[in-house]
Parts: sequence; structure tokens; C-alpha cells
Amino acid sequence: GVSAGGRHVVEQFVPGRSLIQLIRTSNGAALAGVWAMEWLLQLQSTELVLQRAGPDPLLAASVGHGMEQLQPVVSCLRTELTASTDPMVPSHGDFHLKNLLRYNGSIVSIDVDKLGTREASFDVGDAIGQLIVMSHFGYGTLARGVEAAAAMWNRYRESGAATDERIVLHAARSIIK
Repeated sequence: GVSAGGRHVVEQFVPGRSLIQLIRTSNGAALAGVWAMEWLLQLQSTELVLQRAGPDPLLAASVGHGMEQLQPVVSCLRTELTASTDPMVPSHGDFHLKNLLRYNGSIVSIDVDKLGTREASFDVGDAIGQLIVMSHFGYGTLARGVEAAAAMWNRYRESGAATDERIVLHAARSIIK
């Protein structure tokens, strides 16, 4: 299907190459980060009628068995994240480079089952946190993940609605989850 105005296409299957693969190449990490933020900024500026997403499970429950030492951090995050919010915008809900494909010169998102309305910093922080974790565990280095995350954040700062403070909180939430 196609959204009103024809700007967004919804398909069952889309071929393409995941942007996470670009962090292995020279200059690919920064490029992937910029492309990801271009896609997110377009989503956040699109007028969509979506349900407000529920609270993040990390904020609704205590930490799992064997992770009790993180409880003070999770409690602090819970307090900070529920104290205020950035503006509410359309949100992917599981936004990271594995869920973005490059196909025919366009960036295409997959895994949109968590699409909803969330604060603007949710997807940005989630992407940064997941990127750092994926880079460390998938490639054995933080360097490429940090390079892509910095490019993401710098591009988002140019015209995004989220505050740095809220992005940091959501990045920490993402790393802990």
C-alpha cells in the first residue's frame, strides 16, 4: 500500500542491503549514520495518525535475574525518563541500522510492528545504544559503532526535535536492555 500523498510505501518484502553492513567499510559507518537519521527525520516530520506507544518494558519492570547490580541505574533511568518528555512524533519503535535497507538508491525500513507515537528522543537514543552494542558484539570493536553514532547524532542535531539530555537517557536505556 501507499500512504496518503504517496510518500511512503508499505510492502511485504523488500530486498536490499542492511545499513549495518556499511559500518565495516571505510567511511561507511558515518554514511550509514547520516542515511539513518535522514530517514528518521523524514518519519518524524510526517503527519501520521498513530497510537501512542506504551511504556518501555525496561521502565515497567525490575531487572532480570543476575542483573541486580543494574537496579539502581534502571531506577534512576525510570525516574528521569518518566519526569518529562521531548515532543511526541511518529516513531519506528525498533530503529537501528539492521532495520534499514538501501535499495534502488532509497532507504527502506523493515520491522515496523512497533510503529507508534513516542517522544522524539526515543528512536535516536535507541539507535545509538543498539549501534554501540552491535558494533562491540558483532564486530569486536566500538570504533565503527561510535563513528556511526556520532554521525547520526550530529545529523539529527541539525534539525531534530529531541534534546541531547533525553537522547542520552534513551541511549543508556537501550544499552541496558
